[in-house]
Amino acid sequence: MEESLQRRFSERLKKINEFFRLLQKSLRYTPRSALPIVLGVILFDNVLIAATPLALRGAVNGLADHSAGLALGYVALYVVLEAAQAGGAAALLNRSYGRLEYGVRYMLATQTYHHLLCLPHATYLTHKIGQLTTIVAKGFQGAVSVQQALIRGLLPAVLQVLLVGGILFGTVPPTIAIIFVAFVVFYGVIFRRNLLLIMAGQRECVSADIEASALATDAVINHETIKLFGAEAELSSRIDAAYSSSRDRWISYADMTAKSFGQTALVTLICFGAALYLTAEQTLQGAMTVGVFVMVSAYFLRLIEPIRFLFGGLGRLAGGLIDFQQLLSLLSKPAELAAGDPETPPTVRARRSDQRT
Repeated sequence: MEESLQRRFSERLKKINEFFRLLQKSLRYTPRSALPIVLGVILFDNVLIAATPLALRGAVNGLADHSAGLALGYVALYVVLEAAQAGGAAALLNRSYGRLEYGVRYMLATQTYHHLLCLPHATYLTHKIGQLTTIVAKGFQGAVSVQQALIRGLLPAVLQVLLVGGILFGTVPPTIAIIFVAFVVFYGVIFRRNLLLIMAGQRECVSADIEASALATDAVINHETIKLFGAEAELSSRIDAAYSSSRDRWISYADMTAKSFGQTALVTLICFGAALYLTAEQTLQGAMTVGVFVMVSAYFLRLIEPIRFLFGGLGRLAGGLIDFQQLLSLLSKPAELAAGDPETPPTVRARRSDQRT
């Protein structure tokens, strides 16, 4: 069991290393500033997210102390931080990330199709064209999914959880900070498990829909044959059974989704309630200010989205790596004619000779 997990982990790391080598090559086709800007904007955006509740705490404390200058200053800072999060950082990220993403696509496309053209003819005899095109299309999509999961999902989520956790451990008692850690772990594990179940259930629903639609479409196309043999009632019964199965699966899917939301809501209720109760108790005793109470509440609610990105991004990363691995396997096949090879292989010379004669 342990060896199997280690092998799977090493295989995943190998795929990620392959992707990063591809990303490094693609940087030649993108502006040099693209990757540093993307990483800088991600860090800047997460610093804004982490700093906003601190500004809110200062504003609330200023209002509670009836300090007009302090309160208005923090209110202005809070508004600026919220506005920067709402559009400024996202605009910078999209502008720089687009150049990086399409650089990877360009590099992958040119490398893939050049390699396909240089493969031996026997490869096309053992692989169907539809199979090759599917592998290439899924590989492209897998590379994009890996890139998005890493840059738009996992990296920002990890940064945000670390920044928020660091601030909380430095500003609130250890008991409240431990509750936050427990919330991140339990919420993430439940969300991840339910996400896998929901994705599997959705695939079953889609398959049932396709099966029912295919049966109904074939029945309409072949209506003359059906009428000739008087099979209208039998086909109608089969179509009804197929759509009934689809309906039952979608109902089960809806119940599963509701159960997932209920479980995460229960975890949020318990951890959020415990954290706010302890914070309120400390505030009433004078150990904390009202601003800290508001800050804890804001941080708690801000953690939900990065946790979902973190644990949901793991699923997208795994799926993207599976599709990307198939393309890497195709690219690992030895080419008949290498790029920049000055000497034509014998098989190519023989074919050219046959064509001239």
